[in-house]
Amino acid sequence: MSVLVRDDGGGNDAEINSSTAVNDGVWHNFALTRTGGTIALYLDGTVIGSSTDADASGNITTASTGNYQEIGREGLWVQLGFGTIDQRYLAATFDEYRVSNTVRSAEWIKTDYNTQGTPASTFSLGAEIAATCGDGTVIAGEGCDDGNIVSGDGCTGSCTVETGYSCVGTAPSVCTTVCGDGIVAGSEGCDDGGTTSGNGCSATCTVETGYHCSGAPSTCTVAMFSWYKTVTIDRTKVGTTSAPTTISNYPVLFSVTDSALAVTGGHAKSTSGYDIIFRGLDTVTCGGPAVCTLPHQIESYNSATGAIVAWVNVAGLKTRTNTADTTFRVMYGNTAITTST
Repeated sequence: MSVLVRDDGGGNDAEINSSTAVNDGVWHNFALTRTGGTIALYLDGTVIGSSTDADASGNITTASTGNYQEIGREGLWVQLGFGTIDQRYLAATFDEYRVSNTVRSAEWIKTDYNTQGTPASTFSLGAEIAATCGDGTVIAGEGCDDGNIVSGDGCTGSCTVETGYSCVGTAPSVCTTVCGDGIVAGSEGCDDGGTTSGNGCSATCTVETGYHCSGAPSTCTVAMFSWYKTVTIDRTKVGTTSAPTTISNYPVLFSVTDSALAVTGGHAKSTSGYDIIFRGLDTVTCGGPAVCTLPHQIESYNSATGAIVAWVNVAGLKTRTNTADTTFRVMYGNTAITTST
């Protein structure tokens, strides 16, 4: 198979000569793409050659009459009486032409070949099923039937229970989300795999004030605090050599003067220190959730200097017999907090 693109003036041409024999008496799919002066030839969905020439970048007439009918023969040879009949015309039968004004990709051409050559191999047809799904009555083979064939409401369009939902009843089914299963579904704003409030995702799977939750199971973090610093408590200053590895509910005294905690020249927003809070980041420090807000009480706060004296209730304070120090965050810079937390 040879492909030649040029005008009938006889200028330089872009030409592809394939070494693959196709005179085998069966149908083949050929595709030719042209981008500027480059042409590429595909045989049965696979590219078999390309050629580049500036003269191949001109317009190609695609009218129903005129030069469009030259497809399949070399117009210049016919004009000059050059060559044999086999050189002038392609000795083959054409079934169908398709012309696109968009350059199709190799994937597009391969798909065209597959679907035209063996269309039945490109899809499968399921068994016949009686259209009872959506009538509001659960029958054998249906996991639910809520009276419609709309997915996303707990019962799919094929009457199966969707992940994250529980459906009860048979005429019709009533589907609700399962809070605590770690799957965010329906109207749930979050689902951290539990039903404990105070860690960002409430017992009813709503995002708690001041938190941002993402993922499934959800991970919740404080959303509106612009800044934080990490507080590290030296475990060698906690307990004795015979003490347990943690002390429960210990009130840590946090007393610093830090300009970053000031409103004037710093990043805190409340002159009363309301937007300064403390966050635990592990299950030992929090005494449960991996992320928690530690209860605290501010004894004094100077918004001009950033001097603060606060008591922070740490659920599990690591002692000198532990292998790690206690760390938590002091977070600040939240314009949404205007009252004491």
